[in-house]
Amino acid sequence: MKKMFIMLSALIALLAISACSNDSGDNSEAVVETSAGNVTQEEFYQALKDQAGESVLSDLVQTKILEDKYDVSDKEVEKELDKIKENFETDEQLEQALQSNGYKDIEQFKVDVRKQLLAQKAATDGVEVTDEKLKKFYEDNKDLFTELEASHILVDDEETAKEVQKKLEDGGDFAKLAKEYSKDGSAENGGDSRCLQKR
Repeated sequence: MKKMFIMLSALIALLAISACSNDSGDNSEAVVETSAGNVTQEEFYQALKDQAGESVLSDLVQTKILEDKYDVSDKEVEKELDKIKENFETDEQLEQALQSNGYKDIEQFKVDVRKQLLAQKAATDGVEVTDEKLKKFYEDNKDLFTELEASHILVDDEETAKEVQKKLEDGGDFAKLAKEYSKDGSAENGGDSRCLQKR
């Protein structure tokens, strides 16, 4: 047991010496060697800093501050990931989508999911949303909202849809065409779906 402890202590000391020698401040060590010349640690670091340094640093600082104040559990991350997975038929489709968006794997994506959840917690901290508050906001800010009127003509097939479209392009009356062609309850109202009865 004592021998094992001495060996372990020696190994830890050796690792510490190795780490110190690697961090000697000599940034001229090559990270990549080529026949055209070497790329040094300093060149590599400088290029990374110039290209994305400010945004990466800002992201790291923001994450540290949020993690200090809010907690996001692995369970919460998995729950959010499950919601995202519902948009894909297979895990392979999800992985392809992640790769096409610059993620090397699902684990890297989880890091971003965790950051988003942290940001959500910060944004909603101390905010209580009730039906009464929503109604009051709507009443006080009606000018911010636009009421849209939507009408439609529901048909059974593409051929009929093209026929209706042609008649509309030729100046046909939408309401009359809806009454003639539409297959749902909006037909009698000229395609106005707001008048449909609740079932």
